[in-house]
Amino acid sequence: MIPFAKYTRIILFVVCCFASSRINGQTATLDSLRQLLNSHLQKDTVRVNLLNNLGLEARKSVAEESLKSYTEALELSRLLGYKKGEATALLGFGFYYRFMGDTKLGLSFTGQALQLFQVLKDTAQVIACYYNLSTSNSLQAHYEMAIKNSLDGLTLAELSSDSKWLILMNFRMGDLYMLMRDVQAAGPFYLKSLKIAEAVKNLEGMHHAYSGLGWMFEFRKQLDSALYCYSNQYQIFNQMNDPRGKLESTLNILQVKEELGQYKEVFDKIYSVKQQFIQLGQVGYLPFVHGILANAHLHTGNPDSSLYYATLAQTANKRSGRVMDISSIYQTIAQAYAMKNNFKEAYKYQNIFSNYMDSLNITDAVSRASAQKFSFDLDKKQSQISLLTKNEELVRKQNRQQQIILASTVAGLLLLVGFSIVLARSNRSKQKAYNRLEQQQAELKATQSQLIQSEKMASLGELTAGIAHEIQNPLNFVNNFSEVNTELIDEAGEEIDKGNISEAKTILNDIKENEQKINHHGKRADAIVKGMLQHSRSNNGVKESTDINKLADEYLRLAYHGLRAKDKSFNATLKTDFDYSIGNINIIPQDIGRVILNLITNAFYVVDEKKKQVAAQGLPTLYEPTVSVSTKKTGDKIFISVKDNGNGIPPKVLDKIFQPFFTTKPTGQGTGLGLSLSYDIVKAHGGELKVETKEYEGSTFTIQLPNNTQ
Repeated sequence: MIPFAKYTRIILFVVCCFASSRINGQTATLDSLRQLLNSHLQKDTVRVNLLNNLGLEARKSVAEESLKSYTEALELSRLLGYKKGEATALLGFGFYYRFMGDTKLGLSFTGQALQLFQVLKDTAQVIACYYNLSTSNSLQAHYEMAIKNSLDGLTLAELSSDSKWLILMNFRMGDLYMLMRDVQAAGPFYLKSLKIAEAVKNLEGMHHAYSGLGWMFEFRKQLDSALYCYSNQYQIFNQMNDPRGKLESTLNILQVKEELGQYKEVFDKIYSVKQQFIQLGQVGYLPFVHGILANAHLHTGNPDSSLYYATLAQTANKRSGRVMDISSIYQTIAQAYAMKNNFKEAYKYQNIFSNYMDSLNITDAVSRASAQKFSFDLDKKQSQISLLTKNEELVRKQNRQQQIILASTVAGLLLLVGFSIVLARSNRSKQKAYNRLEQQQAELKATQSQLIQSEKMASLGELTAGIAHEIQNPLNFVNNFSEVNTELIDEAGEEIDKGNISEAKTILNDIKENEQKINHHGKRADAIVKGMLQHSRSNNGVKESTDINKLADEYLRLAYHGLRAKDKSFNATLKTDFDYSIGNINIIPQDIGRVILNLITNAFYVVDEKKKQVAAQGLPTLYEPTVSVSTKKTGDKIFISVKDNGNGIPPKVLDKIFQPFFTTKPTGQGTGLGLSLSYDIVKAHGGELKVETKEYEGSTFTIQLPNNTQ
């Protein structure tokens, strides 16, 4: 029989070894963890690990105890200088506060944990941090940052072949695309997550995947399929004996029931679900509960009750910063007021809803997400290209060595005939390998051509993304004012029936003003669309007589307004100096326009980076970001120059800037193909692309073209 003290030490050892393995391995129960903590009062790393483990277990059912455990673990870790325990506790806080609905605190603690785990080189926990950062950022509608977090995590999961995190990061990518309303892109990620989870029998991964698929079907209004997925999720939670999870999946099911109009079943169950969430301390789910109740009361003709629960949800979501949830609940409030015939308040909240949706920049976020995904795929292709190149060099080296040996052997041919035959055969084998590598090299060049074409499309997407977003604003105004006019017309009719001619005239004046606004915003949208069509004409490769000054000026304005649409804080002074004696020259306008756009966009990037650096250093704000575009005719040459007052180009990289795939931008922000492609386009026009730069003062890129004026 094993003595109790020895038995305790054995359990302690096992628990500490597996404290961070939470999905595939068995976890200690809450009761056993409490007993172990009570029997191990010594303030050491063993106790820290037990506290962190208890915090994780208690998070699902006893939130207060979870917070208390993480707090003690953090204090003790810092006292002991135990960095891994400190990082684990900080990450625990990050997940805890996200579940509690405080995404800002969740982001802060997770960011601190990430820094520590990166120093510790703990890959699995670094991915866990990226997962929570992505989730918290998406709740605040910071989609570009959420996508970056997810791609960073997915990259690490693929490099480490970690099935657990491959499941969760693919699921996370699916959720992000769903939040951005890109259902087609979300589906493959959810299905990949489910496939991996089923292959390794990972229950937690399976319930995540079914949750995502249920949401996808619900969004498509395939409600029977959504119920099937959520029911599977419930069964998995039941198998895992996870009370919080069962309540979460029940809530998902009730959401679908509400959409199906099964209101009695919703009202019969949801109050009990709400009470159980409160008992578990999981208050972060209450806004979701109140949102379902608000919609159910609205659809059963009880606008006052709907407003009550919608207000509860709105207050909680606003406090936690859940932007998407805030916007959707405003729409419910607007509909409830409309049902009460309070059109003034309905109009107010409908406008707030529209403004929130505009502020989310979903169209722009999808464009930037696609660009990040393109860079992610490009990095993977580049790794394959590098591997092919290394293999080619290795075989070349082996061939050279083999040829030297063969030459030496020929000198002693009479003595070593047999040996030379063997070497000759070996050389032929190597030659075949070299031929295969030549074929691979041809494939590599084809891949590079595809990447260059992708860069062209990305450039066009970058140009139109900001403008496309601008179209949404006037269309929202047109839709909103049209809906309000419909209601005002009904209201005017009622006032006329009552004999209130004065009030009816007032309403008619409101309708007239709204119609003028509809006309104004309609013309605005029409102008934007015509501009987009003009600049998206397909390139037929034929040179046209083109006003180079007008082309340069148009692309300067398009680049500036496109960046302003993405980042409202971006500002720069624009200067032009055009030589109007140039007249028209023969060029392919789409190609030269792409070069000018690329140079101007790069200039805006570097001046904005310098402005941020100056601000970060706390220096006086004397720096004014400036980009200048000029043209000049000298003899038989035309010069188009783009000048910036950024930080310039360091001498050590100046010779590399026109090389394919070379970029000085951070990972995910540049492909390294823009300048290379621009260089090739200018060369194809019989010209040159040159750069003059002075470090810390700025750069000037100059396009030199032949003066073939008609």
